Amino acid sequence: MAYSNGYIIGFATAVCVVCSIFVAGSAVSLKEQQVKNAVLDLKKNVISVSDLQTEADKATPLTEDQVNKFFDPKEANHIEEKYVELATGKTLDSAEGQKMVQANKGLCTELSAKENIAKINCLPKYKRIYEIYKDNKLSRLVLEVEGKGLWSTLQGFLAMGTDGQTIQGLTFYKHGETPGLGGEVDNPKWKSGWVGAKPFTTPNKPAIKIVKGSAPANDSDNLIDGLSGATLTSNGVEYLVNFWLGKHGYATYLAKNTKGGK
Repeated sequence: MAYSNGYIIGFATAVCVVCSIFVAGSAVSLKEQQVKNAVLDLKKNVISVSDLQTEADKATPLTEDQVNKFFDPKEANHIEEKYVELATGKTLDSAEGQKMVQANKGLCTELSAKENIAKINCLPKYKRIYEIYKDNKLSRLVLEVEGKGLWSTLQGFLAMGTDGQTIQGLTFYKHGETPGLGGEVDNPKWKSGWVGAKPFTTPNKPAIKIVKGSAPANDSDNLIDGLSGATLTSNGVEYLVNFWLGKHGYATYLAKNTKGGK
């Protein structure tokens, strides 16, 4: 049975419209869950550098309830989200910080290419951090960081000890680096090499250096093993860590809120 061109075009158009409506409806209905999952994943990354889990605990995936329990201030071991005004080091609680971020949305501090070693698109006035408490005592600080790698902007968290001088962990919750090469920033073994690193060779001047191959044994604590075959990604991580620990990042906050800065 032959069909006219008009029928064929009309039928194809109807199928396309129905499929478009179905896809659009699915996207809208799933958006809330996608946002919820993204927040949950971000919290898991904070927990991974919080030192609130034992090695045995880390072997079992966290449930949503377990994740949320870590962020309950009523618990002796918990995490508190806060915000920092980078220029002054002033700390704001989560609710106030979110309001200030919204009020200053789109406003950026202009940096020269020499200053902007992390190659960020925007230096905001406020940045999110997390305070980690063990037995209701501040045990470490988790700072939100970002910077350009080879193919993407790496977004993650840098954990600092309360001395303000020692790195306690580094993780990335979002990036698009090459799997097996730059993507090795997710490798637990490589990330463990950051624990105990001393980024400041002179006061308030971060100088982390990611070297090719393995860092020399018994050498400076500011040297980190490189990622094999991923020099540009390694450079990007080095630059972003030094940037966010420097004067345009959290330096003022660390000076005011850690033992090393007092």
